[in-house]
Amino acid sequence: MNKETLTAIRKKLPKELFYAPLWKSLFYISRDLLLFLIFSYLIYLTDKIYFCFPIWILQGLSILALFQLSHDLAHGALIKNKTFANFFAQVCILPTLHPVNQWIYGHNGIHHGNTSKLKADLAWHPRSIERYKRMSFIDKFLHKIYWSWYGTGIYYLIKMWLQGLILFPAPNFKAKRDIVFVITFIVSSISGIIFIGGYNGNEFILINGVILFIKLQLIPFIIWNYTIGIIVYLHHINKDMQWKKEGEWTPFYGQLRATSNYKLPAIVNIFAHNIMVHSPHHIHTKIPFYNLSKALDIIRKDYKEYLFERESFWKDYFESTKYCKLVDSNGKWVRIEEIQN
Repeated sequence: MNKETLTAIRKKLPKELFYAPLWKSLFYISRDLLLFLIFSYLIYLTDKIYFCFPIWILQGLSILALFQLSHDLAHGALIKNKTFANFFAQVCILPTLHPVNQWIYGHNGIHHGNTSKLKADLAWHPRSIERYKRMSFIDKFLHKIYWSWYGTGIYYLIKMWLQGLILFPAPNFKAKRDIVFVITFIVSSISGIIFIGGYNGNEFILINGVILFIKLQLIPFIIWNYTIGIIVYLHHINKDMQWKKEGEWTPFYGQLRATSNYKLPAIVNIFAHNIMVHSPHHIHTKIPFYNLSKALDIIRKDYKEYLFERESFWKDYFESTKYCKLVDSNGKWVRIEEIQN
């Protein structure tokens, strides 16, 4: 059998990697929902801005934790019963304001089927030099922001969430239904928070309600967008990693060579759920997050030379956001300054 195929790699993975006891899944779901509620309550109680900052960070990480659980539930990695898995997936993903079936359409279908494939994959799809030259001044300005070190959260908020998940529905009923549900939740939750913050028993003070909304919902949501934006960026963007065009791209290349793996600090990984151990997930989406490191160890035995493993998370992030702006006809990364000289 050809070694460079997904089938060949998958045959190396033992069955125990896919074992996901229901009690363990329910434990993580309960734990992370509880943490989210605790942090929300602490933010609600806290009036001192310097106390809010660390709790906002923890709240952003708790949203990441719930997202990763929803991600695995949507792939069928944590709960095998589809009805229960879909229910908990929507519950866990709700703090991200993602309509679950709209997200599944783009992530499970398009992204996993075309990982790092030019003109096919979704997030942070590289712009060619030729296309950049044809772009308007405003589009060039936005491109520079989106691909900067400070723009990943803005990119995720506008391109991935607003445009990709809210404004342009997938061609199926479930996606459209979930978008309506999430929009309804957004409006009702904002209204409820503003009312709770503004009403003191005798009168309603709008500014107090708006302050609570900003403190309790808006700031954690922005932190979440930056957290997931940086993570998704590093999953498949690096100055040493190329996207391939049709004819050159293969599933083996996209899922293994063009997918990164980083080791996060243990305290962060409590929330991240091995989100940066990414190649094993792309090799087989049914592996639960807590077995991804074991899967990576197994894959490394025969495919070490193909794996993209790095230690320098932040160094790679800042270097890549400096150098990875456009791609030439061969898929090589090019800085904007290089085509202007």
